Amino acid sequence: MNTTLHTLLTDELRDLYDAEQQIIAALPKMVSAASDESLKTSLEDHLEQTTGHVERLEEAAEELNFDLKPLHCAGMAGILKEGEKMLQQEASTDVTDLIITMAAAKVEHYEMSSYRSAHLLATTLGYDAVADLLQVTLDEEIAAAETLEAAAEGGLFSTGLADKAVAEEDELAVE
Repeated sequence: MNTTLHTLLTDELRDLYDAEQQIIAALPKMVSAASDESLKTSLEDHLEQTTGHVERLEEAAEELNFDLKPLHCAGMAGILKEGEKMLQQEASTDVTDLIITMAAAKVEHYEMSSYRSAHLLATTLGYDAVADLLQVTLDEEIAAAETLEAAAEGGLFSTGLADKAVAEEDELAVE
C-alpha cells in the first residue's frame, strides 16, 4: 500500500496525541521528585500547557475529519523510560533536579522535532488551520525547552555541583 502525505500527517498526529498523553502521566512524578522550586513551577506550567496541546491535536483531527485514536509513540515511551530509570538512582537533591531537567529537555526536543515534521506536512498539504494549531504548540515547546535551559544554566548548573562532583571523585579515589 502506498502511504500518502495525508496518511503520514494523520499518523504523526496520532503519535503526538499518544506522546502528549504519556507526558501528562509522567510529569506529576517529575514534579514530586523535583526539589528546586523554579523547576517544579516550570514542570507544573508545562503540564497545564500539555493539556492544551492535546486539545489542539483534537481540533486538528476535527479539522481533518479523522478519528484521533492514539498511535503508540515508542520514541516518547523510550525517552520517558530512560528518565524514570535515571530517577531511580540514588542521588542528592541537586543531582536529582539535574536528572529531571535533562530528561525533560529530551522530551521537549523530541516534541519539537515531531511538531516541526507535522507542521511541515500540514503546510505542504495546504491545511493552513492545522498548520496554525501545530505552530502554536511548537512555539510553546520551544519556549518550554528554553525555560528548562535557563533554569539549568541560571541555577541548577551553577550551584557548585561541579565542585561537589570533583570532591566526591577525589574521595572515591582515596578509598
